[in-house]
Amino acid sequence: MQEQTNVQQDLRLWLLGLLSQDQGELLEQRLITDARAFEEIAIVEDELIDEYLSDELSQQERGAFEAFFMNSPERERQFKVAKAWRSYVEREDPYGRRKPKLQPSFLASLSAYRVPIAAVLSVLLVIAVWVAFKSKSTTPGRSMAVVLEPAVQTRDGGSLPQVNVPRDVQTIELRAKLPKSEAKSYRAILSDAGGNTVLTNDHPAVDTSASEADVVVVPVPATSLTRGQYKLQLDLPRPDGRTETVASYRFLVVPQ
Repeated sequence: MQEQTNVQQDLRLWLLGLLSQDQGELLEQRLITDARAFEEIAIVEDELIDEYLSDELSQQERGAFEAFFMNSPERERQFKVAKAWRSYVEREDPYGRRKPKLQPSFLASLSAYRVPIAAVLSVLLVIAVWVAFKSKSTTPGRSMAVVLEPAVQTRDGGSLPQVNVPRDVQTIELRAKLPKSEAKSYRAILSDAGGNTVLTNDHPAVDTSASEADVVVVPVPATSLTRGQYKLQLDLPRPDGRTETVASYRFLVVPQ
């Protein structure tokens, strides 16, 4: 446990550019061979972003965050997404009066009613999945809409949002929420727990009618979603031909 704590502290200093060169080289060598330590990078990044937005970094750390940590297009994107979602949560409940209904396993991770942005998004991911049934003129049988929030990595993990699929449902409409953006063209990739691609949609529809978020709509045949875990990934095509992952969503399918 102490060793893991030391790794987290070293990663924090490393990401802020405050780790000495010798220590940095030793840490980078360890990251190549230690998968668990490598997985901590994304978690520590989320924690630093949350602490910056909460104004909890020291003056030295804040300066290092702005000058070094943000000197990365990927981390800059993470920061913008986290900031947008924090603004959304604060608009929905500016005084923090509504307490989210949490799974018991999450209660220990939230203290003194202060919910960091990473925890907020994790909780939203678990509790924000809702199911609505409607008829479709173009598809026989029933369809089911599932609203998903972006996934956030945490050390404690937590239960995945569960999607119960009735037998007569033929189409599952995944509705992935994103912060409002000028981008309206995405590429959706659905994969199973083994990393196998289940479905690719190069031009999913984007619903911009809501004021607080855009919704990327990805219809999936129910027969393609057997029991198990799945991940929906949204990529944003760039003019140079490359793509950038803007969000991912994890959920568990349980046929009824």
